[in-house]
Amino acid sequence: KDADVVVEHRDRYNNQLLKTTKEKATIGNKYTGKPINNLKWNGNTYSSVDGKAKTITVKEKGNKIVLYYDLLRTVTVSHIDNRTQAKIVPDTRVTKRRGEKYSYSPRTDLKRNGYPYIVCEKSKNKVEGTIQDKNIEIKFYYEAPLIQVDLKRIEIYTANATKGLPV
Repeated sequence: KDADVVVEHRDRYNNQLLKTTKEKATIGNKYTGKPINNLKWNGNTYSSVDGKAKTITVKEKGNKIVLYYDLLRTVTVSHIDNRTQAKIVPDTRVTKRRGEKYSYSPRTDLKRNGYPYIVCEKSKNKVEGTIQDKNIEIKFYYEAPLIQVDLKRIEIYTANATKGLPV
């Protein structure tokens, strides 16, 4: 004799039902519910919390397996020239799970024509937080020297103020 086995795929964060499958299985036998790789629901991608299948012994009624998933989000980090708004290096994209921590700081190894970029005041702080339900975009702004000046020495000629200062 067969019984229904329901496999529910749920968001671990808010218990939202993402997908349900229902199959028949023979009573007394083992039934294994397997997680779905990169489960798509409502325009979002979810990943199994632990990647493990769950097995039950099929009973006459009440056969349910619940598998939990984390929402996946992308963190995009851009390094931008403040004057030209051009990207200095290609963006870095990392996929993280909701609830995971992130922390990014401006880079100190970026150069233009052999001269180091200087981090703009608005980008000096580390950006950190916890992934929620939105993708994260982090932008760091830099400035490069506009001119190169080579000086060997500076001389300043002055006279008394009453006699007038030389130009």
